[in-house]
Amino acid sequence: MLPQIKVKNLEKSYGGNKVLKGIDLAIEAKKVHAIIGPNGAGKTTAIEIMLGIRDKDEGNVEYVHLAPGELGVQLQNVPLFPALTVKENIELFSAFYRLSEQVKNKIPEILHILELTDAGTKLAGQLSGGQKKRLSIALAILHEPKVLFLDEPTADLDPRGRMQVRSLIRELANEGKAVVITSHDMDEVAKTADQVFFIKDGKVIEQGSPESLLNKFSAPSLEAVFMTLTEENGRENDGQSL
Repeated sequence: MLPQIKVKNLEKSYGGNKVLKGIDLAIEAKKVHAIIGPNGAGKTTAIEIMLGIRDKDEGNVEYVHLAPGELGVQLQNVPLFPALTVKENIELFSAFYRLSEQVKNKIPEILHILELTDAGTKLAGQLSGGQKKRLSIALAILHEPKVLFLDEPTADLDPRGRMQVRSLIRELANEGKAVVITSHDMDEVAKTADQVFFIKDGKVIEQGSPESLLNKFSAPSLEAVFMTLTEENGRENDGQSL
């Protein structure tokens, strides 16, 4: 059976501030999902609840055919060990995950795809921003997770690096994994995602494939859709405050 995460009526408040207001999401295998929206919309909180690192107030998160160790995460604040080499970082994370020999044998292929093969003896603290990003992605997929969360996966990468990461993400989805990305780069989202969830003020106000959103809003780009949704929702909020 294919893994998925079902989120129903998710609510979360900090003090008197309600950050999530009944969010519904369906994260499915073989798809790349993009969670987008303006800063402070509730994206990070929703993802942290799905990952189990933050408690919800109301609602339900159902993990279907998923065990806790079958989630993979790459965050913006890369948890690397700067005094260790790339190879040593990978060996350390491999030990954390207790990888089988079969999985370990795939590590060279991952490093080749992410162009880290020649950086194996380099200290993680001496890597460029793009190399750190590629290493963080490699560490997130070492244990072959069924669901993968990637935070701004193509940020800090040159055009070649972005293309390689997009290709890797598509390959992972084609293998049956569910992939969730967050990004402020709408062009990257349009090229990568199968399903887009637009969150504003703690609610999912629009969702669909990039193509369906472009058609619905008669927009030339996903960035134009983003601007339209932000402006429309802002006008609605202004009207409610009168």
